[in-house]
Amino acid sequence: MMNQIWDLDAGFLDDELLTEQMRLLSGLINDQTSRERRLPAHWVSHEEALVVRLNQLIAEMRLRDIATPEYQNVYEGTVIWPARLQEPLKDQLQMLLKRNERGLHGRIAVPVNEREVWAIYRYSIMARNHSAFISMGQQVATRQIGFDDLLLEVVHAIRAEPHQPDLKNALQQMWGYVSAHSFIRPNEVNNVELLAEVQLLAKQNNSEYLLKSTSLGELAFWC
Repeated sequence: MMNQIWDLDAGFLDDELLTEQMRLLSGLINDQTSRERRLPAHWVSHEEALVVRLNQLIAEMRLRDIATPEYQNVYEGTVIWPARLQEPLKDQLQMLLKRNERGLHGRIAVPVNEREVWAIYRYSIMARNHSAFISMGQQVATRQIGFDDLLLEVVHAIRAEPHQPDLKNALQQMWGYVSAHSFIRPNEVNNVELLAEVQLLAKQNNSEYLLKSTSLGELAFWC
């Protein structure tokens, strides 16, 4: 499993796994001579997506105050991701649970039902497409979508670049959870400053809902 590239958000990975993934992806991206031999087959010709994935790992590591390299430049055109996953997402969750048994925990706990999956990913979805956010939320509320389908849908959805007006809206909604401790006006700062404020106050005040959300980490790169 040394060359496994995880599909779940970086927030699920423990510090050790996060660092391993960062080194693996950095090596695959920068060492072009042996990349073809080391790259899982379904990732061949998807190097731009690999760069996005690396940047999402770096964003999560910075949230945890782990030293990282600089973000890598992303291809300007449409980034095409691999159509298939290395391991089914349920199997990836099981691997994480086994690491949990050894005392290795990510920032985000492994979800056990649809409502937990939705709580974890909801602001990452909102930052991409508000209509999809409303639709998906209704499906979860009315139990029209099962665990596996929902997890697959959100994992694929947050591979896309956020839509700027929706990103700003999502960040303002997140800021609402910590606004009582904040002295900024969210309309008067840029996205980088707004997310940095949310991250800082979420950690200082142990804001449980934000601390278990994918958006707290992965949106930093897109800002």
